[in-house]
Amino acid sequence: EGLTEFPDFTFFGCSSLKNVTIPSTVTRIGWSSFNGCTSLMSITLPDSVTEVTQYAFDDTGWYNSLADGPAYLGKVLYKYKGEAASNSTVTVKDGTELIANGAFAYNDKILKVVMPSTVKTIGDEAFCGNYNLTYVTFGSATESIGDRAFSSCPKLASIIFPQSLKTIGDEAFRLCPVISSVIIPKSL
Repeated sequence: EGLTEFPDFTFFGCSSLKNVTIPSTVTRIGWSSFNGCTSLMSITLPDSVTEVTQYAFDDTGWYNSLADGPAYLGKVLYKYKGEAASNSTVTVKDGTELIANGAFAYNDKILKVVMPSTVKTIGDEAFCGNYNLTYVTFGSATESIGDRAFSSCPKLASIIFPQSLKTIGDEAFRLCPVISSVIIPKSL
């Protein structure tokens, strides 16, 4: 208790680590914090976590045991494991509050993403490089869109932000040349 973040590479490669309970004071899980913890099967992630960086739980026993598709850790959509089928629609599970950094990065077969009203935060580079992404619905609770979240999504044409939106990160929609319509809420 009292710890506020797991810095980058905190337990990287600790192959004997089997379970972890993250205290409720933690808000950030750093880059590759548990990557390579191949015996790690049980992860308790509190609601206080507002940022899960890329590769934080890659190559853990938990992640490796999952089937391809969206990988959820509590209220966090950690990552889309594997490659989506061509022209697929991903519907984020109701109750999800955070789309982790890089969760869908470079998964260029995804055409549409539908988010529930519970999603509050879309992490950095969450959808970066989704070259075929044409349509995204934001949940009515979305408050934050991270840096480069939709960068390099050249087919994304229209964006309607929810009234709850407070921040849009740097280069969030960089290299999205066909965007022709943006409605910005007063809350931003």
